[in-house]
Formats: sequence, structure tokens, C-alpha cells
Amino acid sequence: MLKEMVQAKTGYISSEQWRKALEAAKSRKAEYQHLREAEQLEYIANIMAVWIINERREGMKKYSTSEAIAMLEKNPKLAFEAEVRVCGDIGTGKRVRMWVNSCHEIQIDGVSVGVRYGLNTNDEWELVQQPVDFITAVKAYSEGKTIRCERNGRIEGWLIPDMAKSKIVGEKCWVKLFLNPTKMDRNLSTTNILQDSWYVEESNE
Repeated sequence: MLKEMVQAKTGYISSEQWRKALEAAKSRKAEYQHLREAEQLEYIANIMAVWIINERREGMKKYSTSEAIAMLEKNPKLAFEAEVRVCGDIGTGKRVRMWVNSCHEIQIDGVSVGVRYGLNTNDEWELVQQPVDFITAVKAYSEGKTIRCERNGRIEGWLIPDMAKSKIVGEKCWVKLFLNPTKMDRNLSTTNILQDSWYVEESNE
């Protein structure tokens, strides 16, 4: 039953993903052991599904520095992120964002390349996802895609295609927001719809 609950939120799950997600849920037992059995199952399913979704996001395609620059030349509205070293600093890198400014200059965290950060041919960059309006997000959801809600850079939750999570009353349909499991599932709020940022996940496996 638990596996079906998780798959309803994430789609296909490999045996390795299942094992690691289950370990993540067990490590957080203190959060849900006081709940009733049915609530425990839902909470555990949320923990596991979030772990799987985050793992998939971490596996996003990487671009070399030259590929990222070539893409910026074709579309200056794009942005990329990577972990780079501060010039002269041999310590741990810092995660930064690269984009093109209005003068067609490549900037890293708002500073021209070479002033503070250098470009390394070995760097690997991730394309920064651009938000869409809520109507566009809902359209993508209706086409079977997972959509993500963020507030000030923090994930509020996901809407995941799953008919079992939609409740139809008369001609109205309420779809629950699948939360990052510090809370249980809840319905969308007007703040989520009007003020938060929405993103379409690249794919559902």
C-alpha cells in the first residue's frame, strides 16, 4: 500500500530509489510516530516522495562553460548556476548565477567575469528554471506534468498528477497541494495562487 501511495505522487520508482527513500523516512521516525496509522502512512509517503523528487532535480542536465555561453548568446534571457571558486581562493566553491546584462556582458552574481569570479572550462552549469504564471502551470498539470510552488526561493510544495488527490464536489474540483512534509497535505491557498512562483518540472518518470 505504501509503495502505491508514493508512486501516485512520483510515478515510476526504481528499487534503489525506493530503498534510499525508505531509509530517509525511517531516519525521521520521531516526526510521525505519534500520529495515527493512516496519518503515519501519508506522512511517510510524503517524506519518500519528496526525497525522490529532490533526487531527480539534483540529476538535472549539466552544461559545460562553453555550452552555457553559447546558449546565452542565442537567448540572453537564460541564466545558469554552478559552484565556482572566488579568484585566488583555493577553498570551497560558492554557488553562483551567470547571466547576460543589458549591455550584453556576461555577469556572475552581478559582477563582470574576471572581477571576482573566473570562468573555468571544467565548470558544470545548470540551467536556471524560469517561473510561469499560475494558469500556464495548471495547463501543464492538466497535461500530466508535475508543477512546483515556491515562495522566496523555498519550495512550498508540488501538485502532482494523481486523480486520487482530486476531490470533485458538484462541478467544482479542489486539488490538494503536496507539501514538503513538515506538514500534511492541504488545499491550495490564495497566496499560493496569486503571489507564489510556479514552475513546471521537466518530466515525470
